[in-house]
Amino acid sequence: MTVVHEEPSSTGRTIFAWFLGGALALSLGANVYQAQKTSGLSTDIGTLRHELSSVKTDLQKNNETMQRSVTGMEEALAAAKEEVSKKMAQQTRTVVQRQSSRLDNTWKKQQTEQVEKLNAELASIRQAADANANRLGEINTEVGGVKTEVGNVKTEIASTRTELDRTVGDLKRVRGDMGEMSGLIATNHQEFVALRSLGERNYYEFNLAKSAGQQRVGDVQLEVRKADLKKGRYTLNLVVDDRKIEKKDKTVNEPVQFYASAKSRQPYELVVYEVQKNRVIGYLATPKVQVARQ
Repeated sequence: MTVVHEEPSSTGRTIFAWFLGGALALSLGANVYQAQKTSGLSTDIGTLRHELSSVKTDLQKNNETMQRSVTGMEEALAAAKEEVSKKMAQQTRTVVQRQSSRLDNTWKKQQTEQVEKLNAELASIRQAADANANRLGEINTEVGGVKTEVGNVKTEIASTRTELDRTVGDLKRVRGDMGEMSGLIATNHQEFVALRSLGERNYYEFNLAKSAGQQRVGDVQLEVRKADLKKGRYTLNLVVDDRKIEKKDKTVNEPVQFYASAKSRQPYELVVYEVQKNRVIGYLATPKVQVARQ
């Protein structure tokens, strides 16, 4: 097959040339526009970079300023804290000193009062001790005197006891006016004391005057009717158990016997060891235990 190449016409070539020129013009315009846009964008980027750099610089400056401010505030705060601490420490010292001074004064006052009180008590104790010492000296003196007196009393008691024993040895028994053997009888006051010390009976010493009338001696009534000093005789009325008994014309140291009741086994004994004018002195002896007769 044979290929036939046809030659383009002049009109076609013109249109193609116009089309190609337009395309070139459009491409060129686009490139110019693109270049202009690129140039503007570069300018904007440069401006933005400059502004960013300026902002960064400003931020750095502000940061440094703020850092300095913070540092200054920290230093001021530290200084304030130190000042406050100093003031508080000073105030605390002042308060402590005042309280310490007040407490010290109070303590000193209390100590002074306590010392004064103790001194007063000590003085009182010393005074009491001196008084006790003086009293002790007096007591020792008194004790010495008492010892001497006790020694004398012991001597006297020993002497009295010896004399009493001798006196008891002198006591004797005799028959009474009723024919019964009497107990030991005393013939004077000294013998009466010795007789009473034996404690065999109940003893009642009497000193009766005729003018006195009836007088109680023990559990009986006695009345002196007559007392003859020259003859050593007397007469008595006895009132015992609602009975009146006359003991007439009795002699000195004679045991006068009578029963307190009809049923009594042991008689009462009355002994007059001294007769004066219208007066008799003697004693009454009664049994310690009343035993009835069968």
